[in-house]
Amino acid sequence: MMQHKRWKQIILTAVATTLLGSTAACGGERTDDRQVIDSNGKQITVMEGKAPAGLDVIVESIQELRGLQGMDWVNGETILAVRPNLSRQAQVIEGKERYPINLLTRSLKDGTEDVLLPADEDQYAGMLSPDKKVLFYKRLEESVGYGYMLDMDTREAVPVLDRQTPDELIRDYEGEWIDSEHVVFPTMSGAIYAVDTKGSGELLAETDDLALYNVHMLGDRLYYIGAGDKLYLKEGDQPARVLLESVNWVIPSPDQQSLALVRRTREGEMTLYLADLDGKERLTLSKGMQIFGAAWSRDGTRLAYNIMSADKGASGLFVADAVTGKVTQVAVDIESLANPLQWSPSGEQLMAATSISTADGNERVTYIITLRQ
Repeated sequence: MMQHKRWKQIILTAVATTLLGSTAACGGERTDDRQVIDSNGKQITVMEGKAPAGLDVIVESIQELRGLQGMDWVNGETILAVRPNLSRQAQVIEGKERYPINLLTRSLKDGTEDVLLPADEDQYAGMLSPDKKVLFYKRLEESVGYGYMLDMDTREAVPVLDRQTPDELIRDYEGEWIDSEHVVFPTMSGAIYAVDTKGSGELLAETDDLALYNVHMLGDRLYYIGAGDKLYLKEGDQPARVLLESVNWVIPSPDQQSLALVRRTREGEMTLYLADLDGKERLTLSKGMQIFGAAWSRDGTRLAYNIMSADKGASGLFVADAVTGKVTQVAVDIESLANPLQWSPSGEQLMAATSISTADGNERVTYIITLRQ
């Protein structure tokens, strides 16, 4: 399967898989002190009272946001999300009306929403700059599209590249802010660009690797995963070299001093571990059939992620201490993720976007999980 469909593959696998076991290998047994929220057949378990032995990450509350998919935090009280814009022109596809997906901000306090750029187009994969002044997003058709920069004050959008040919198409979740002025991303043709907020770009590498994904730039170090799940490192003007093999994801820490790596260590098993910038393992955190959605807390002390297990191992949402390696399970039953987890600026909340089955098909749902400190 092509790499740009990796998130779609995870979601479909998660929906089709019955998660087994109620005991977390890293967390400890669950108790009967729980509250179950049942929404259209989707159950979310919230632990109450004291933490079970070995489980010290406790859910204080869950806010459920129906019909939208959260993508980023604007601030501690507002999120960036997408939902169908019912005020725009609908298309009839296979006898059903389909409205364009538009980006918006949503207040967690009073529920007010502000559509950023109302349009008859699908807008997706919004990523706010560190200073929250500019939004990098894609105008999508299926899972690829062209990149744009949106000024959050003026609401003016500019394309990230001058040309818009198939060679400049970007896969949906590709791209990362280097700082508040520049984004790095790969294109479908295997090129890697760094682009500023005005859409002026610099070609960093031309790899000709059509499977290229998961690009990160740390100083003069350029990391990316290519065909065969090989992790490459390009330093300055030196040719790229294979750093590691069988790598599914690489997630640099906020201070750019560590890498969180998900590797296939054997058939049917992924391992999440922390490594130095040369890929040398420092600390193994978790193993599972699938490990996905990993996200560092803003201060770099914790790593949140989802695990799927095919047998009696742990499944669910976990938080690891990046210093001690202690892993604890967050007692929330969310089967799949639509995009990576997102920590709030304070580190007190996690945003998890997923989908649930309804009589009318799948519905986007976002959960704001407040953790007891």
